[in-house]
Amino acid sequence: MHSRDIKDKKGFTLVEILVVIMIVGVLSMLAVGGYTSYRRAALLSLSADDIVSQIYSMRDKTIHGDYKSDRKGKIVEVLQDGGELEEIDILTTDARCFGFLYRSEGGFFLFSQEFNILKKYDSNSGSWLYTGCSSGFLAEGVLEETKLPLDDIIKVAGVQQLDKWDNISQIGDSNFMIRFSPPAGDVEYFVDGAQVSAIDLKEIVLNLKYGDNLADDLETDVVFNLEEETVFARK
Repeated sequence: MHSRDIKDKKGFTLVEILVVIMIVGVLSMLAVGGYTSYRRAALLSLSADDIVSQIYSMRDKTIHGDYKSDRKGKIVEVLQDGGELEEIDILTTDARCFGFLYRSEGGFFLFSQEFNILKKYDSNSGSWLYTGCSSGFLAEGVLEETKLPLDDIIKVAGVQQLDKWDNISQIGDSNFMIRFSPPAGDVEYFVDGAQVSAIDLKEIVLNLKYGDNLADDLETDVVFNLEEETVFARK
């Protein structure tokens, strides 16, 4: 009786088992592929956000001083006494220019630069202005640079500029720099050593990509808006 019951029960055929194994394999491949794409997109997005964050950190150092400097202490003292930032004498502080530099053959750098305290007469404004930081920053030894530690797989697909008439053009193999000057963090933009402004351009865009992949979903832009003097990441 027991033997007959076993014979009457049906099991899985070899074909059914092979079909299930194949389905599980396909689903596993899709899951791994999806995770890989997500990881690449996340790394790209985090790298762009890190660049933006570091640039704003450079601006903060320009205004408030490096944590190692005397300038931050002087600012705290003035503000606690109800004063304004403009009251801080640059002559008595170790003020420096800070900024961000992209070299087409070298990658991304953060930098600081000596601030020249000498004043010169500006005929346009009719006032004496600080000489400030030298525009000859491409010369060796002018900048104190620190390479921005991004993943080596993150590449720059190109550098674009958008003019006032919304025409887009490629800058090509160029150096691009954004620099902040004390005491108020005034911003300047340079392409290959030549200064550009909102009079000429609306935006300068660093197009980041993951490795040599050309897929649109693996690209993110770091946008420098010259009109609003802002920096942000844009998918």
